[in-house]
This record gives sequence, C-alpha cells and structure tokens, in this order.
Amino acid sequence: MIKGVIFDRDGTLIQHVPYLHHPADVVFFDGVMDALSQLHQAGVALFIATNQSGIGRGLFTDDEYHRVAHHIHQALDQHGIPIQQTYYCPYHPEHGIGHYKQDSHLRKPNPGMLLQAMADHNLNASDVVMVGDSHVDIQAAARAGVRSALVTTGVSAELMEINPNYIGPSVLDIVDNFILA
Repeated sequence: MIKGVIFDRDGTLIQHVPYLHHPADVVFFDGVMDALSQLHQAGVALFIATNQSGIGRGLFTDDEYHRVAHHIHQALDQHGIPIQQTYYCPYHPEHGIGHYKQDSHLRKPNPGMLLQAMADHNLNASDVVMVGDSHVDIQAAARAGVRSALVTTGVSAELMEINPNYIGPSVLDIVDNFILA
C-alpha cells in the first residue's frame, strides 16, 4: 500500500505560471482537491517537492515563495487536506546568482527532495509515488527508487526517454486509476 505521495507543484497541482510569486495567481487544476482528499481519507501522507529557480535567478524572493506556499497550504487546509511538508529547491547550476548558482542534489531531476521527504517521514521507496508533469519529476522518482506517474496537465509533459509507471490526464485520474486502484 502507498503511504506517501510526493507531488510536483506547478503544472501538476496548480496551473503553471512562469516564476509564480503572487498568491493571487494560484489556480488549482480541476479535480485536484477531490484527488488529494481521497488520498488523505485513505491515510496517505501528502508532500510537495518543487524546483524554484526563480529565487536563485533573482526573479523573486524567498519570502515571496513562502507567501505562495502558505497560500497553497491554506487553500488545501480549507478542504481538510493537510500537506505534511513542502520541499523546494532555489538553486540553478547555470542561471543562479551568487550562492544560488550550484548543482544541488535537491534540484530535480536529482532525487534529494524525495529522499529527504522519505527520511524525514520514515518512508521506504516502496511506500511512495511521485506525481509530476515533467521528465525531471519522473527522473527524480527513478533516481530515488520510487514509482512515478506523469500527469499531462503541465506545460512540459514531454515523454522523452522516461518511463513513468503511469500516465494520466489529471491528478484525479492518477489517484483513481493508479495510486488507489
């Protein structure tokens, strides 16, 4: 049985807005609340792992990122959906500024955020599914040894040379037909 699901944020749970840093721009995809509610009711822990290179690029601040993250958590809380923890990576190996210019183990497709979530919450790879809209999400899952599902709602839902365990048109489809099936 799945004990934890790690979601990418932009393009997966919410509509992709380049370098999102205003809470008012957060729009959840249809069915996301129902999907997350089903997982919560089934006793599955919910996590978010998101690359946020806009911080490292100097396009928005860490505080602006946290305001958006808080807004997302509040919206989910209002629907009775707790997120155990959100992990984010502000670094970029080429476009980061100052100390943000680094090849971080946290930045997807590296598995750092997924491995940290599993370590922090005592989860084994066999207990976890990663859901994302991009090849970097699926590669991070493979490198962390967890199963993966690709949702085709994102702007970068290219298949390239990745092999997710499931491909679905929505998070709700993935929950209904893969995670809780």
